[in-house]
Amino acid sequence: MIITRDGKAVAQLVPLPRPRLSSAALIEQWRNVPVVDLNALRADLTEVMDADL
Repeated sequence: MIITRDGKAVAQLVPLPRPRLSSAALIEQWRNVPVVDLNALRADLTEVMDADL
C-alpha cells in the first residue's frame, strides 16, 4: 500500500513476515482441525454449484 501526500508517494506499507512455526507447532495445530464429512461436503457443493460447467 502506498501512502501519498498531495498526490506524491511518501511511504509504503508492507506486511511484516510471519514467524516460522516449528514442526511440533504445526502438528499440534493439525490435531485441532475438525474431521470433514466428505459426503456432506459433496452434497453442499452439489447444491450450490452448477454441474453443467
